[in-house]
Amino acid sequence: MKKRFLTIGLVLILSLSLLLLAGCGNSNNTNDGGNNSQGKMGKKTEAFFNMFNNGTYHMKAKMDTASGVMEMEIYTKNGMSASLINAEGESIRVIVKDNKSYMIVDSEKMIMVSDVTEDESSGVLNTAGMNYIGSGEAMFGGKNRYYEEYAGDDGEKIQFFLDGNTLVGIRSLNAGETGDMEILELNKNVPDNVFDIPSDYQQVSF
Repeated sequence: MKKRFLTIGLVLILSLSLLLLAGCGNSNNTNDGGNNSQGKMGKKTEAFFNMFNNGTYHMKAKMDTASGVMEMEIYTKNGMSASLINAEGESIRVIVKDNKSYMIVDSEKMIMVSDVTEDESSGVLNTAGMNYIGSGEAMFGGKNRYYEEYAGDDGEKIQFFLDGNTLVGIRSLNAGETGDMEILELNKNVPDNVFDIPSDYQQVSF
């Protein structure tokens, strides 16, 4: 059982690391009008940046990993996040709130609890400090799509792919590695009960 939990944990950590749009400082929410000015945003992605920065959203997505396709559903609200992740035939939930992470394995009625910092609990998608650098077209999901590209202070680049005005994917370009996340649904519908912790499960600290 311990080996399986470690495998699930590694899949989760490696996968979420591709989703983290890491950055420092605060982004400027002013439309850039198409200029490559630092701290400004692309015309079509400004609304999505505002949603992520506001911290209230629900997103369904999937991505390919070395172990196969990983599906996820993510909710964030009031500084909390809840993620349902399906990978390697296993389903787990991860709830982050009150500076703690709860990895919930419903099949085992077990919760693995760990401390997290305030920065780590601020949400799954962190767009703060990302600067718009331009736009273009590239293949994503088997189609040639328009994207707007951002860069962080650490050199990481993120491409946001759109179908019209709909965000359909995010590509992370970091240290020569590429990670694609296909977005299936994105809205602001976040029910409070997704952050509930089961009271009858065994809790294990790690």
